[in-house]
Amino acid sequence: MFEIQIRKAREEDVPVLQELIEEMSHYERLPLAMTEGRLLKDGFGEPELFHALLAYVGDQPAGYALTHSCYASFVGRGLFLEDLYIREPFRGHDVGKRLLGAVARLASEQECFEIVLNILRWNLPALGFFRKAGAVELDDRAVFRIPGDRFHLL
Repeated sequence: MFEIQIRKAREEDVPVLQELIEEMSHYERLPLAMTEGRLLKDGFGEPELFHALLAYVGDQPAGYALTHSCYASFVGRGLFLEDLYIREPFRGHDVGKRLLGAVARLASEQECFEIVLNILRWNLPALGFFRKAGAVELDDRAVFRIPGDRFHLL
């Protein structure tokens, strides 16, 4: 049984957070443009654009969750779960469940109506994890993104 500790990330945790984000980008096969400087400014500057939680097993960083506020005009405030990543050796040992529980407590404390997240369709373990946690897949909308290099077209 692992001893799992969850805590809010601090400024001095930025190198660990960057390392975990790099691992997640590699796992998800997505390009990475994030830097430690950007994480420091965006997560610990004014305004704080995101919040991060770190999961530790003993003294080893085991994963992280990164969230930011979102808003829906019909219901109000939500919490967007941008990332929830658990390092491979710690998967299947309730680290993800505990980290998601901490995100849910944060959402409750902030009086959020729901937690919103996106999951890559090929990531079957993540789909199963979130479905088991009670997440409901929306089938009435498509997710789109307008990349910054196309802003000039608008």
